[in-house]
Amino acid sequence: MISELFSRFFRRRGKAPTAGVRPLAARIDGKLPGTLPEGLVVCVLQGKTLTNVCRDEPPGSVAAGEICWLVPTDDIALPVRIEIGEEFLAADVAVRLETDPSIASLLHNRTEVTRNELLALVTSELAGLVDLLGFETAEAAVAQDGEGLERLRAKLSLLLQSNGLRCTGVAALRVVKPEEVEEEIAQAIILEDEPTEEPANDVTRVMAAADGGPPQPAEPVTAEQLEPALAKAVGQVKTDDAWEDLLGQLETGGLPVDGQSAAELDDLGQQVLDGTVRSGDVAARIRGMAEAARHRAGVPTPDLSRWQGLALRMQLADTTPESIDDSQPPSEGVAGFGRKEARLRRPRTWWILRRKKVDDRLRGFLKESVGTVSTTLGSYRRGLKEVRPAARVRELDQQISLIADLLATVPTLTPRLKKLRLDRRQVKELVRNVERAVTAAEMMQAQARHLVATPPGTDAWDQALAETRIALDTLEQHLRARRAVR
Repeated sequence: MISELFSRFFRRRGKAPTAGVRPLAARIDGKLPGTLPEGLVVCVLQGKTLTNVCRDEPPGSVAAGEICWLVPTDDIALPVRIEIGEEFLAADVAVRLETDPSIASLLHNRTEVTRNELLALVTSELAGLVDLLGFETAEAAVAQDGEGLERLRAKLSLLLQSNGLRCTGVAALRVVKPEEVEEEIAQAIILEDEPTEEPANDVTRVMAAADGGPPQPAEPVTAEQLEPALAKAVGQVKTDDAWEDLLGQLETGGLPVDGQSAAELDDLGQQVLDGTVRSGDVAARIRGMAEAARHRAGVPTPDLSRWQGLALRMQLADTTPESIDDSQPPSEGVAGFGRKEARLRRPRTWWILRRKKVDDRLRGFLKESVGTVSTTLGSYRRGLKEVRPAARVRELDQQISLIADLLATVPTLTPRLKKLRLDRRQVKELVRNVERAVTAAEMMQAQARHLVATPPGTDAWDQALAETRIALDTLEQHLRARRAVR
């Protein structure tokens, strides 16, 4: 498989995984560790249900269909960078994996969770939240007082909690220039080549000890070995879906796809489908992109983290039943490349960089979110005995109905008539509105859950109602902006 070859291409000879790629939490498919170092617990899942948490020692046995995960309990420090205009907002964010039922949504149908994935998820959520709170510049976000900073942390934690995470701290907000971010990335690449001492509670180390030692990785491949196989794979592409699947395999194997490379590959794919370029030439160009990206492998850029985080949010929100049997461990070999469960290790972000496809995907998420909240609030309102609270919730219902109508009438980004088609800049801005709407919808869901769990008529209930309305107002605003295609 191409994904396997790319994985071996990006793997350096004799080099262990970098700190960002090494899993923070991992599914245990082999023998359970004999002891648990301080800071690690075993979470036992059956499907999407957390059935047990073992804090002192691993479980003596597990039932049929149960899956064990090795999960850290300490805070995880993440250096978040968010682009706002021509500057970056930097923040030191601390998160913790919650050992409660919500963690099942993060772990289900996955094999590991890495620091880079958490960084991507938090970057994406914080970027949306900063926009939701109306900070138009990095300086405005930095100027918050202590109370404002705590409010930012609490709201970020609220957005993360449905995916088994809790934000325990947001500190050191500061403005960073683009050149400083580039220097940070360059420094991270340099530090990657320096030997580091693994902590006693490192998940990879504990699992390797339980299984008798780390597996021997396959030998790396060279660019010269990679190109013929890549040309063959390109030659088999006949449809747009086949091209997208090929790019997904490349990303699974380690090819970082940011906005610039996505646009180049999108144009290249169109030439492949039109038959105006040879497969060998395509392979050579992709090889060149891979070689240029190889030295940055494992070091995410802020833009890529944001897109990967949005892809992960959509994956975690996907309620489509999976055909994979989660009770069966993967077979031996090269990490199961090419099989569905290997792809589920991390979300493919290729689809999210093709603007017209992401528009469809995000609008689908919004329709499902609005429908779920509408059902929840409708049932809640019918159970209220007092007239005044019921009337106030009914006002939310009416606004949700309006939002549902707006979603149903959003014009397509791919009109049949050529004269109605939009340029890249217009499409990018319209999709950006949908992305903003996603954060508003997540906040709407979180605040609605808080509302129905709070005694009606109390100050806390009034606050939850007001926060739900603010989220609805913001969602409506971004949907109206998305509908303005002309």
